[in-house]
Amino acid sequence: MKTIFIGRYNPTEFLTGPEKVAKRIFSEYTKKNKSVFIEYFFDGNKFGIYKKLFGRELISDTENGTVLRLGLVSLLLFLLKHKPAFIHIITYERFAVTAFLYRIFFSFRIIYNVHGIVIHENLNYRKTGKLYYLKDKLCEYIIFKFSDNLLFLSEESVRIAGMYYCFNKVKIKIIPNGTDEIFHIKSIARKFHTRDMLKIVFAGDSGRKEKGFEFLINALNECDFRFKLYATGNTFPVIPEFYSEVPFMDTESYAEFLSDKDVAVSSGIYEPFSISALESMAAGLVTVVSKQTGMERYIISGLNGFVFDYGNTDELISILNYLYSNRNNLEVFSRKSSEIYEMLNWEKVFETYKPLYGNY
Repeated sequence: MKTIFIGRYNPTEFLTGPEKVAKRIFSEYTKKNKSVFIEYFFDGNKFGIYKKLFGRELISDTENGTVLRLGLVSLLLFLLKHKPAFIHIITYERFAVTAFLYRIFFSFRIIYNVHGIVIHENLNYRKTGKLYYLKDKLCEYIIFKFSDNLLFLSEESVRIAGMYYCFNKVKIKIIPNGTDEIFHIKSIARKFHTRDMLKIVFAGDSGRKEKGFEFLINALNECDFRFKLYATGNTFPVIPEFYSEVPFMDTESYAEFLSDKDVAVSSGIYEPFSISALESMAAGLVTVVSKQTGMERYIISGLNGFVFDYGNTDELISILNYLYSNRNNLEVFSRKSSEIYEMLNWEKVFETYKPLYGNY
């Protein structure tokens, strides 16, 4: 077995961004090669110490791809038995550090997907206990220092990582996320409306401070045209009248949800990529992103979307006012936006992964 994947595997389609990347890349890899995806007994309320050390469960098994849940000792023994040439840590998980013990016995390469800088997020945007903070800091340090390839989503993410860790720039490769065909299909079937209301989707998790939901709400409070904002989650004690909370959806349901919306906004101050913004583009929404969003480099303002600087309320309001006042141009922007699928579908994105696995 040449390559083994380690991370968090979600068998459903209710996927976070990192879970979606893990699932899609593993799927692409196993179209032509046998591999195993290993995850951990994460739920401390459900699994005891024995499971976390010695447990082994089969999650799924297909012709080329097997998904296992292993304890720490079981993981090390599995690696010693199968001797993979490549280990791909595809989502950040502390248990993955066990793989580095394997280097005591064998030579191999470790690939790591940097979905975000955990220490940066813990310091600035999350409330974590001191113990968890220290564990994350140590584990992320080990992963950055000893991985052979660091797969970043943007130059900005590389810059932020450099604030906390020293690593060889030779290790770096910038690879974007991909999008599913279902979003492209919805863009082809899209029907355009001239209704006197702009339907706006917040492309992100409104409960996460760094995503900029509060900034967007404050900007929309100053807009004088008719609109409706749709977002998952709610962080406000008083829900604005123009806000509609939507549930977390599976991939197909989310693509359907986007099919009659007009604009997507990713307004974060820290967003290594924003797979939600990419999916919105692929679905044909006019996508508006902050310069702090990794998707920014794929958008030419006024052609296939719009870019603004986080914190610049007037700039964001001006863009939204323009889109409302020029509704007849939405179809033109939509068609150009949806072309992103040809560049960033998962099959095309996986082509950039292939050289990492040696003689694929």
